Amino acid sequence: MGGHPRPKEASETAVAAARRVLSETQASTPAQVGTALSQALARAQAEVQALRTQPTGKPPGTTLSIAAVCQGELYVAHVGDGSVFVM
Repeated sequence: MGGHPRPKEASETAVAAARRVLSETQASTPAQVGTALSQALARAQAEVQALRTQPTGKPPGTTLSIAAVCQGELYVAHVGDGSVFVM
């Protein structure tokens, strides 16, 4: 997400927001994991958007990837222009 203002702050904000959601969630089924990952991305987006101080121009932005294992399956939530690889 090159060219967006305040990339370090946006990244730190997104990670902290997602971590808070996931630490507050008891997810023990695949459906609950999916819901938790979606909520983590939504909170991260909202908090990064709240960093916007200028009504015009590009807002702060970052990529975010989250992975969780539940019942032996890998679940990945990702937003942004990067890639996620499973090796």
